[in-house]
Amino acid sequence: MKTIFHIAILLLLLPSCKEEKLKGFKQYQYGESFVMKKGETVELVSGTDKSSLTSIVFYDVMNDDRCYLSQCELCYGSAAEIQLSISHQGKSTTLPLSILGCSGELLCDENYYYRKDTLGYRICLLSLDPYPDTNNVPIEKSTYQAKIKISEL
Repeated sequence: MKTIFHIAILLLLLPSCKEEKLKGFKQYQYGESFVMKKGETVELVSGTDKSSLTSIVFYDVMNDDRCYLSQCELCYGSAAEIQLSISHQGKSTTLPLSILGCSGELLCDENYYYRKDTLGYRICLLSLDPYPDTNNVPIEKSTYQAKIKISEL
């Protein structure tokens, strides 16, 4: 009888643990831009439709070869690349996104360099901070933040 009681308590507590886990991630709407730290996970929803839940992880900064802002007129084609992990309805993909150096915050349009279309979504890298400075101090990967926008196609 004691075992049945313990199992019943466990079954009652299990859903609340799942709900708490879902609440642990920041949630945004599709089409809304948001900032993610390296290693962070966020979730995207379409209104109140939980079946449209998409999980995004800012997985890594692959490289950052952007020119210093003070030297933009001297270099061309500098870029940085990050890697996102995206999961939606049982499908997952790892996606590299690049952004050119010496540019301000970008719009999510048809530009090839900083947007990708996958799993029915357009994913755009709008900005990546911190930007390299003239002190030539290496940037700790853990300090990177990416501004992302994901829209339904």
